[in-house]
Amino acid sequence: MRLDPFAGSPAHVSMVDGFDDASIDIAVWGTKVENGGTAITESGGFLTIANAAGAAGISYLPTLHNYGDYIVCQVEITVVDGEAAGDGERCEASLVWYKDAENYVKWGVYRDTGNAVNSSGYLRYNINGAGESATDITAVNIDNDAHTFKIIKHASQVEIYYDGVYQTGIAFQEIINYNVRLEAGTQDAGDTIDIDFDDFKMFNNTDPFGTDLASVNTDLDTIEALLNGSNVTTGSGTVSVALNGVPYAVEFTTAIFGSVFEVTFIADLDAANGFDTNAKANCVLDVGIFKEFGGAYPSLPQDTYAWQKDVTLDRNVDIDHIRCAEDTKITFEVDLIPDDTISVPYRYIVRRLKT
Repeated sequence: MRLDPFAGSPAHVSMVDGFDDASIDIAVWGTKVENGGTAITESGGFLTIANAAGAAGISYLPTLHNYGDYIVCQVEITVVDGEAAGDGERCEASLVWYKDAENYVKWGVYRDTGNAVNSSGYLRYNINGAGESATDITAVNIDNDAHTFKIIKHASQVEIYYDGVYQTGIAFQEIINYNVRLEAGTQDAGDTIDIDFDDFKMFNNTDPFGTDLASVNTDLDTIEALLNGSNVTTGSGTVSVALNGVPYAVEFTTAIFGSVFEVTFIADLDAANGFDTNAKANCVLDVGIFKEFGGAYPSLPQDTYAWQKDVTLDRNVDIDHIRCAEDTKITFEVDLIPDDTISVPYRYIVRRLKT
């Protein structure tokens, strides 16, 4: 089953390309477009777009299929050459969502002629032919470090993330039926660039709260306001998996014994200093749901979930509609004690069903 461009297939149907062989995967990518002296190759674990001081050109590799609503897409970009003035004047590399010349989003690195703009996180977009808008999101110069660029679309909202951290959002109803491109190049002849793309990931996101914390905030606050706070509680915090390996628990308490409520819970695994960063290789994160009964918790969870570092495709804990009659707790435990504390931000909503 391939990803559904209009969110008709289940959540988290995934497509991943680690660029770990010497050929472009024709099941994922369409025909590459090379302009000027800029060439696209795959080798050494990267998709590389490079120009050895040849003719100017912007080249790109598009996905084979087009997509629509409720999509999460990210890629890691490293500027090997092109970050310094000695390489020439122009350098750009982006994760691009492209419908047509009047509707697109470009999110990546950009350095223009004369270094008037030199940005490791530069957002450009055009909505319904209104003209390109551009913003230096990070206000940091291009460097040689690898950075992760993520774009999320749910309904009419596009959200932008840099290294796992939410940066900004734009209303963009028109961006639908678009292809995804990995794009890089220069607009001045003689400039040198060498851009590596790695760990391309794309998956459906069809649950009503989104799959990243920033997507949840507005929805939770809106629900709480609609219910006037009488039947709903929202909250947030950070799961800190300690170095001693003791499980961390998030506990939800009902004020009235015997009332019935449900919990929707989400936690971001690829946040800064999170599970993807600080867990040991091949580490497994176990998430368990314990429901209290008669004033005591059982020794084993009623439900368990597991995420493995660098293997499991869905990088978010996303648990919907846990029905409870007494207090409930969610535990986080890793099978390999980390060298550094794992920090995982979370949000939740508790809705009382009966008192």
